[in-house]
Amino acid sequence: MGKLWEDVQKEPYTALFRPGLTALRLWRSVEILRAVDAVLKEQQAVREGRERMVAVHGNRLILHQVFRLLPRDRFDDDRLDFEGVRGAASRETVVVLELLAGSINQIYPNAYLNSLFKNLSKCKALTDETSIRFTPEGDER
Repeated sequence: MGKLWEDVQKEPYTALFRPGLTALRLWRSVEILRAVDAVLKEQQAVREGRERMVAVHGNRLILHQVFRLLPRDRFDDDRLDFEGVRGAASRETVVVLELLAGSINQIYPNAYLNSLFKNLSKCKALTDETSIRFTPEGDER
């Protein structure tokens, strides 16, 4: 975390806080993060075994997948129905969790989940696998 603030003129700070970033886009992104985290917390309470652990350890990969389904290019538009977007994020979180858990069971059935989600190449493979199951509108194929 300290590396982020080490030099605000260099990465990783500049990668996160680009010059065109607006307060509205940042705030809406935080709101999506909170919505996804709330759903994952609920899912952790009702799921067991590996599915529960995917909700725990895969939280940021799930968030990444959910963000990819949302109209992020419109987060700066104050006419955007953001409540509708937040609701879609909550609904899609459950879908992504289920798809991700299924992909993990298929591709990495014996993997330790806490380690799996720290492996960039495996996360990319899982992202690719779960992404092909969605159309641009976010409906399952």
